[in-house]
Amino acid sequence: MFKRFGMLALLLFTVSCGSNGVLATYQVDGKAKKITSGQLLKDLKELYPQVSQQDMENFMGNQETLKLVAHSRLIEPELLTIEALAASNFIDTDEYQQGVDQQTEVIPYQLAFQKGQELIQKELTKQSVELAEVSRIMFTNGDPLQMGEEVDGVSMISLLEELKASENILEDLPIMAEKYSQEPLGAQTGGYLGNIQKGQFIPLDEVVFVKKSKDLYPEIVTGNDGSYIVFVHTPAKKMKVSDLEKTGGLASMAGIEMNYIKDNFKYLYMAHPETPNTYIFNKKEILATDIDENQKLLKIWNKTYTVKQLAPVFEVLVGKSTQEYTADIMISILAQYQNQEQQISSLEQQLAVMFKGYNNSIKNSKEYKDLLKENLSSMKLEKVYNIMSEVVFKDISTNVTDTELRDYYKIPGNQQVKSYSDNGEPVYASFDESKEAMTQAILTSRFTLVQGQFREDMAKKYSITWNDLQVAKFVETLKKDYANYIKKNPVEETGMNFQ
Repeated sequence: MFKRFGMLALLLFTVSCGSNGVLATYQVDGKAKKITSGQLLKDLKELYPQVSQQDMENFMGNQETLKLVAHSRLIEPELLTIEALAASNFIDTDEYQQGVDQQTEVIPYQLAFQKGQELIQKELTKQSVELAEVSRIMFTNGDPLQMGEEVDGVSMISLLEELKASENILEDLPIMAEKYSQEPLGAQTGGYLGNIQKGQFIPLDEVVFVKKSKDLYPEIVTGNDGSYIVFVHTPAKKMKVSDLEKTGGLASMAGIEMNYIKDNFKYLYMAHPETPNTYIFNKKEILATDIDENQKLLKIWNKTYTVKQLAPVFEVLVGKSTQEYTADIMISILAQYQNQEQQISSLEQQLAVMFKGYNNSIKNSKEYKDLLKENLSSMKLEKVYNIMSEVVFKDISTNVTDTELRDYYKIPGNQQVKSYSDNGEPVYASFDESKEAMTQAILTSRFTLVQGQFREDMAKKYSITWNDLQVAKFVETLKKDYANYIKKNPVEETGMNFQ
């Protein structure tokens, strides 16, 4: 039904159609409702952003197709809801009410997250980041005691000594990296990492950003994933993100954002290194089970948040739990991330972004009311379509007999083309090879017939009538406006067919 059309995309045109002629009318509870050409035009533009010129012309030349879209988009949502309510009063069910409650709870955090993203992106342009131009040769075994072991006849120590003695490191290092580096991308680029930022390659931070080395670092650097010979082309320097964007020298915007969030996301507790389920708050040891709902757990953007404030957010970001989000449960979740040396976790990031944009007035905002209304309408319609599908198709038999299949196979044009002969003649699939496809075609035909009958019944029950003169005028308007549009905006053929 309607949903089939909603996923298509038909770039109609920038039409400023002032025609508000009544295309169709229908009756609901004795009151006349009308559909104007302006309504249909507006909905078409929202629904379908792109379609081929041929399909557009087919559409404009087919009044029945136009009526089908109008039925699906403008009439059926209202009438189907009335029918579905009569069949099953789903609005009063616990399941539906739970969906309403969930939307009411989740939307403020969705809006806060969107707003938080906007604010963070705006603030990032004001931030400064430390960058340095770096190359490295990497060996994947990270044990310093094994650095003397050879890979392809060469050890890291011998490579380092060879580079120290080199008269032209800039030429020798890329050759060595390409030949010996066990980091595939690094080998392809001659070990060149380009401009890296602090925190992007944590094992290199100590050398590049703390000791601020220049040229070849005289030692081998070790990390969790390997050992490195490090060469710093240009020492670390600070640059504004806005300047980096202008010069095209921006390293990883995602990394810059992660570091910015991490700098503004602080745990107010630490897991005890020796005693399970014991945490350190304000230099005092405390069991997680002894923490009350007013205990402050996190400091985000210089504001502290308590167990009570975080619990509903966890229900949205982590998911509903069979048990309440008490302090010990939230701490156990967060404790997985607080000692990480890598980038900030997904949960930390979501919490930070959400709290950046959240305020107590969100539920009173127009954005909240509009989004809630839109989401509840979508949820209601989805339920309506499910109910009406059951009602409309409940009597359709899915049993297709062998006789039906043989009769279908005999009809010219129904046989599947499997291939073509050398002289271009079609080779048809056998009866047995076609059974599955023919079964689906027969069932689809049954559904189409029942659906068509359902539309006819709806048209009679709600006295749906069309003004054919206005339909003709509307089609003429479409043709003129579309012709003007494609002169200015050539439309690419998409092959999309919505007939």
